[in-house]
Amino acid sequence: MIERIDSPPDEGSENAYPILRTPAAKPIAGVTTSPNLIGLYTHYANNRTIPCTGKAECDFCNAGFSRRWHGYLGLILSPGLRHVIFEMTSTAAHQLKPYVQIYMTLRGCHLTASRPNGKPNGRVVLQTKRVDELQYRIPDPIDVWSILCHIWNIPTTCTELTPGAGPCLKKLDVHDNGRHGRHRAAPTR
Repeated sequence: MIERIDSPPDEGSENAYPILRTPAAKPIAGVTTSPNLIGLYTHYANNRTIPCTGKAECDFCNAGFSRRWHGYLGLILSPGLRHVIFEMTSTAAHQLKPYVQIYMTLRGCHLTASRPNGKPNGRVVLQTKRVDELQYRIPDPIDVWSILCHIWNIPTTCTELTPGAGPCLKKLDVHDNGRHGRHRAAPTR
């Protein structure tokens, strides 16, 4: 007998959430589903963002790669209603402090992020306003930390990436290409 099921089963749900940064060309807007930021220090090395394990024992710090703080939160884009992980720098994240002081959470914040000068590394400006949760049903937050752990291949039980965190991070290959920090590595042949 054929069993009709009009919605997909939960166990096969899509768990791929892209990490989105503020584009240079046009602003992005959406509603935050996360109650707060997940923040940590990272390095840009080997053409990808990699978590820092702490200045004393971090191979990337010791190789001279710059260390930058990044914050991550769940965001439903409008239009499109696609759930993404939004990444921001500490400078952008500081703009959220007044909102959190008033509302005690980031969940339900309508966020618009733009780069006024239109350059890829230009300053990010965030505009915020409260969404009426009685009028709109905001989806459950995604588990941003678990997704980041999956991307970086670290156990989700690792809550600190500091010296002594031990087995949280596998030994990452540090390849010094002489272009530390924000620049892309030269292609390998």
